[in-house]
Amino acid sequence: ERERERERGRRHTDTMAKSKNHTNHNQTYKDHRNGIKKPKTHRKRSSKGVYQKFLKNQKFVVQGNRKVVEVALRQEYENFLQNQLKE
Repeated sequence: ERERERERGRRHTDTMAKSKNHTNHNQTYKDHRNGIKKPKTHRKRSSKGVYQKFLKNQKFVVQGNRKVVEVALRQEYENFLQNQLKE
């Protein structure tokens, strides 16, 4: 029975206690080697995984807006030409 107790005791004492749990040594150096960069910002977010009905409607909305802008620009240009001819 004493031998069993000795065996139990040995199990715990055979391995040394872990002394270092964490270190941040050298990490900032490594981070700055290639420079710390801001995350890239994109003009358009990906429409991957977006509701298809919404995307289809969005496409028609953009087309309509484009036509409206074209008409407005054309009218503005015609007004500009008329003002130039008057002067």
